[in-house]
Order: sequence, then structure tokens, then C-alpha cells
Amino acid sequence: MRLIFLILIFSCLAIQYPLWIGDNGYQKLTQLKEELKNEEEKRQSLIARNNAMKAEIEDLQSGVQALEERARSELGMISSDEFLVQFTDESNLNHNNPNKNFKFSLSPDQEKHADSSHIKKLP
Repeated sequence: MRLIFLILIFSCLAIQYPLWIGDNGYQKLTQLKEELKNEEEKRQSLIARNNAMKAEIEDLQSGVQALEERARSELGMISSDEFLVQFTDESNLNHNNPNKNFKFSLSPDQEKHADSSHIKKLP
């Protein structure tokens, strides 16, 4: 009877070993849960990025305002009734000649109509 009891206990331990310590056991389960969590976070960030891109595409297709904003920020374009003034940062200021501290640009339409006595085009 004692021998059968020891064989049963050994069999139970032999069955439990792969569950807790083996390659496909509890450790693998926790590792897979962590990977699943990381993949879900990546998926959520990609969904957010896709939604932002869809909104931007809709803006570009439906309205002129988003297109103008992109042209201004990425291409540095200005409309015909505007002018652009760029200031340099303070470390590069020229205190002897303050006129060199900014650049003044005109749109092509303004350049045609500019009176040279009032507006100077900088190089």
C-alpha cells in the first residue's frame, strides 16, 4: 500500500513539473500575456495614428484651410495679400545695424506692385 502511495505522489509531481517549470508551462503563459499586452498597446497607438491621418485626409479633401496651413508651414508660402517677416534669434542680433535682424518677403503679386521708394526687397 505504501509503495502505491509513493508511486501516486511521484506521478503527481511528474505531471506538475511541465506545468510549472516546463517550456509550455506557467512561465510561458505569463510571457505570452506580457507580449499580448505590448501588442495591444501598439495596436491602440496605431489606431490613434490612423484616426488622425483619416481626419487630416478629410480636412485636405473637404476644405481649403488645412491645405493653406500645410502650404504655409511646410512650403513657406504666403497669400497675395500678406507679407512675411522673420526675426532671427537673439544670439544672432546685429546691434550695429538693426535692419539686418529681420527678413522681409513679399508675395509675387506684391512684388509686381511694390513701389521701390517705400519697400526694399532684401537679398
